[in-house]
Amino acid sequence: CSSLHIYPYILKHMKLRFLLTILLALGTVSAFAQNSADKARTRFGVYGDLGLNSHSANFQKLPGVPSCCPRYESGSGSGISLGALMEFPLADNLLLSLRGGYTSLNATLSTTEPLPVIINGQLTNIFSEHSVAATLSSIGIEPLVGYRIFGNMYLQIGGRLGFTMQKGYEQKEQIMAEYPGTFGDGRRVNNELSGDIPNASGIAASLMVGASYDLPLNKARTFILAPEVFYSLGLNQLASDLDWKANTLRFGLALKYSPKP
Repeated sequence: CSSLHIYPYILKHMKLRFLLTILLALGTVSAFAQNSADKARTRFGVYGDLGLNSHSANFQKLPGVPSCCPRYESGSGSGISLGALMEFPLADNLLLSLRGGYTSLNATLSTTEPLPVIINGQLTNIFSEHSVAATLSSIGIEPLVGYRIFGNMYLQIGGRLGFTMQKGYEQKEQIMAEYPGTFGDGRRVNNELSGDIPNASGIAASLMVGASYDLPLNKARTFILAPEVFYSLGLNQLASDLDWKANTLRFGLALKYSPKP
């Protein structure tokens, strides 16, 4: 009978020991995972991005510039973004990033227009292309907040405030190559003008959202290479009296130095 009373006691303690062993194992795994994670540290670095620029517009001509364009509505181009950055940890999974640098938002807006002409005694249409090639660049700051969603992947959101440096344009109307004919002066190009965009905005403000992934380059994780992608949505008009905004998709690399604490 005594052995029957002792057996439940032994069984109970075996179950307790097994449970404690499992809990200890889980705690060890959790601690290892936490220690092996790359905790956020202060970082300094540089970045370089290629930008695919997309302009949206709704105007017929630049203020004070002769043109017979029916309407500009869109354009595209490419640019670059270069600069320096600093990142400060706000929490284990949260970073405050401050960037400063150069960004170009170059793009060419174009549209076609039918021109009625008489060829061999018959009225027909040929087409000309109106274009405005804008050269736009600014120096500015980009405050961003980055949240680590998993591993070394960060989701970033913030904005950019830039001060316009270049604001040039080159305008022309040209008869498209597949059509014969000239304008009244015997040339195939009309209203060929250039200069600074009239009433161009002195600032370029935009909303930014993007993502980056940290790739440690050494065991101590003091050097980091981070592929990144950002979308920048223009908030203000490029000229005060025109409906004209610029957006861009940026992708590139950031090289960071993160000293040990």
